Amino acid sequence: MPITQTFQVNPNVLNPNIGVGISIPFTSPSAFTTTYSYKDQIKLNLINLLLTNKGERLFNPNFGTDIRQQLFNQLIDDNYESTVEDIKLLIRAYFPEIIVNKIEISSSPNTNTLIFILDYSIRLTQESDNISINFEQ
Repeated sequence: MPITQTFQVNPNVLNPNIGVGISIPFTSPSAFTTTYSYKDQIKLNLINLLLTNKGERLFNPNFGTDIRQQLFNQLIDDNYESTVEDIKLLIRAYFPEIIVNKIEISSSPNTNTLIFILDYSIRLTQESDNISINFEQ
């Protein structure tokens, strides 16, 4: 039985004059660039989750995905259902304010690439966005 999760968002998040977080990559002369949009910060947080390997984050070994390992998998298998379900569970656990609309993973063994697409919505603002990442060997 699913457990209903409640989460509280600081109302300042919707104020465009208050910084919400930091942007990646760190290209500013002071190393950090502030993000002022809740939508942008959510996207950066999801990218961070997707590009982090499991076990890579100190004191939180379950944070991250194993998408990159799929690229080096010796068995050519276009069935990524377990990976998709794992990602959905991770997003539900770490980002309850996100609704996953669709996840697509496709591969091209001839060029050693893996294409990942995530379509999602933000509960608070009802905005939709997507993330597309091309993993290449």
